[in-house]
Amino acid sequence: MSLDKWINSEDKNIKKKKIKRNLHESKESKIELDRDKTSIKLKKYTFNCPKSKCNYQKTILKKNLNENDGICPRCRGKMKIQEL
Repeated sequence: MSLDKWINSEDKNIKKKKIKRNLHESKESKIELDRDKTSIKLKKYTFNCPKSKCNYQKTILKKNLNENDGICPRCRGKMKIQEL
């Protein structure tokens, strides 16, 4: 095998690696854009239990609330919901 063939094959390998890196980077940028879109859709809610003995508090990030989200896990009472 001559030296020219060996050098040319290395150049081709380097070009292939660069192309793979560029494809990988473009996929990562698309994923980051998708993450930004989902973060805008999420809403932040704070829940406070009105009973003075319980005084349980929690914060949730969700698109939509369920019926079970408004129930206190300690005393099973209905919690006050505030959107931030």
